[in-house]
Amino acid sequence: MNKDEQSEKQPRIGVFICRCGLNIAKSVDTAALVEFAKMLPGVVYSEENEFTCSEVGQQSIKEKIKEHNINRVVVASCSPRLHEPTFQRVVEEAGLNKFLFEMANIREQCSWIYLGQIERATEKAKHIVNAAVERAKTLEPINKMKMTANPSVLVVGGGPSGVEAATRLGDLGLDVYLIERTPFIGGKALQLGSVFPTDDCGTCISPCQNDLHRRCFYRSPISHHPYVNILTSTELKKLDGHVGKYIATLTINPRFVNMELCMACGKCAEVCPVKVPNEFNLGLDERKAIYLPSNQAMPRAYVIDPQSCTKCGQCIEACPVDAINLEEKPREVTIDVGAVVVATGFETFDATGMFGFGEYENVINQLKLARMLDMSGPTQGKVLVPGEWAPPKRVAMIQCVGSRDPKINEYCSKICCAIALKHSIAIKQQLPESEVVIIHKDIRLSGKDYEDYYYKAESLGVKLLRGEVEEVSKLQDGHLKLNIRDEFGDLRYVDVDLL
Repeated sequence: MNKDEQSEKQPRIGVFICRCGLNIAKSVDTAALVEFAKMLPGVVYSEENEFTCSEVGQQSIKEKIKEHNINRVVVASCSPRLHEPTFQRVVEEAGLNKFLFEMANIREQCSWIYLGQIERATEKAKHIVNAAVERAKTLEPINKMKMTANPSVLVVGGGPSGVEAATRLGDLGLDVYLIERTPFIGGKALQLGSVFPTDDCGTCISPCQNDLHRRCFYRSPISHHPYVNILTSTELKKLDGHVGKYIATLTINPRFVNMELCMACGKCAEVCPVKVPNEFNLGLDERKAIYLPSNQAMPRAYVIDPQSCTKCGQCIEACPVDAINLEEKPREVTIDVGAVVVATGFETFDATGMFGFGEYENVINQLKLARMLDMSGPTQGKVLVPGEWAPPKRVAMIQCVGSRDPKINEYCSKICCAIALKHSIAIKQQLPESEVVIIHKDIRLSGKDYEDYYYKAESLGVKLLRGEVEEVSKLQDGHLKLNIRDEFGDLRYVDVDLL
């Protein structure tokens, strides 16, 4: 039967109800559902199976399609994410176009929700099957098409995910354009120092091609990969086209320093008179208007911040290779690609106004603490109290700030507990006499070896207090007072130097 014949024929729908053992049958009256389906307009056959996905169930579908001249199939069972490809294959093997198949989810969206409520579950299952039958009537056969795809890829985002994607795609022989809107690739990973649970360098990526071990991406093949073109200070302005053939319009913003000429000698920064807070180190130190954010920055060439540069020209005079051009303008380019990979990363939650963050200098976030703990960071790896710049004696960490909160984000971030444990271990190793307390709703660790962090923190004396912080206030001596409602409902007070 060709496409036109399948499309023009009056729908003859077969409905196959799955009991799924007791997963569905425990809540849904499947026999009643079969009888209901038989009465629906367009349905010529309906049956129930113990496990429709089994070989017996699949064979039954094939036989009934031929026996009853069925040209549309509805299977009421589990989620299409699980077995839609299975039943599409069965339908196709029976001679029908695989897109003349519709799946009704009466397990995850019905029986599991109404355990022990047979009447409600059966009634809802009837609605789901009825909707699937109505949809099946409108289905048309679709044939596969082969299209020639442009053998090049645009990767948007220069963090570890984007770098690894670009490297692996390049290893396959595809031309790759890796664009990053900031002047340097690396993303947040450059600021982390180390990552859990192995405490490896935050910028490591998996082994690529002939590598036997992981490498920091600034030592990986990405910088000199023959198939990867890195475009920093670049944004995707427009994307036109279709799958396999896209036209991407890119805006390349000026960095005012020629990357091919710059030797990263730093003489330009030495003479620059402008100092501004260093956003890379979250304001823990200052940088010049012409700067390199990190020794691990890539590309390793200075960049000028146009928002703070006064165009005094001193950097031009100091540059020994004439790499600086203060008159450089933005430019627009178009590239042809066959696919786009979006690896745009994330932004850190802004906790301003919560628990004194943004109000008290000694209330910081975990990313700022990570910059302190980084040996190449602004404090050379030392944990210091901002303002006092002395090691803290008591440190507290509040968990679930901005998450697991119906007013902000209901979900768990999944990483905050591990980050807090990692940093608390680092603090105790550096300052054994200090007190570190983690205030949490509960500790959630999901991953291999993550539990070891928990036990290691406990063995070092990190205190884990279950409860919620109700108020943070500043004492006259500059310390912070935390009012905590513990898991028993009792009010407790904790004084700390650093939060």
